[in-house]
Amino acid sequence: MTTSKVLKQANKASAKEIAEVAQLGTDGLTLEDTKFYTRVANPSSLSESDRQDIWNIFETNMRSLTERSSLGWDPKEKKEELFHRDSRFILVGHGDQNSSQKALVAYTMFRFEVGYEEDPSVYCYELQVCDGFRGLGLGRFLVDKLAIIGKHWHMEKILLTVLKENIAAREAYHKLGFQLDPNSPDYPDSSGEEEDTGAEAEEADYEILSREL
Repeated sequence: MTTSKVLKQANKASAKEIAEVAQLGTDGLTLEDTKFYTRVANPSSLSESDRQDIWNIFETNMRSLTERSSLGWDPKEKKEELFHRDSRFILVGHGDQNSSQKALVAYTMFRFEVGYEEDPSVYCYELQVCDGFRGLGLGRFLVDKLAIIGKHWHMEKILLTVLKENIAAREAYHKLGFQLDPNSPDYPDSSGEEEDTGAEAEEADYEILSREL
């Protein structure tokens, strides 16, 4: 099957289909004696409250890092990226999904896209966990679900971009099996040296990481 056909098929998948494949949204999730609920959503199924919660977590976790980076802080552009029609979300909430006492505490936003080597990939645009719920295994849980989803729809790898300043995230991703992707700006050439892009070229402040599926 060609890359275009693989991606076309994957992008037709509904939130319900993705949830069934990854076994999300049925039974509750318990990590370190803490109960969570999960849900798969696309932008059209998100309520305004959902969107605000997603944005608030991103802003709390990433604003200061992004403002200091080459990416810059552009809420309008970022919201367009987050809530693009091709985006898919795995949402993790704390508490009982049917209770009024519930709160979004983690999520990943991903898309099925063509990778840098023209290979079908799951691109993880965001993986965010609220402070206070880190260290419980939510990051690993979300990455594992991305792997299940990617394999089912014949993706070849998970890709993501991480700021070099975000040391904790970089270390976590490496522990989860991610490596520097050959298309990352600082990937060494065959001689073991980083590619020479000219004396005046500035070192990139981000890395592209990948995990084979």
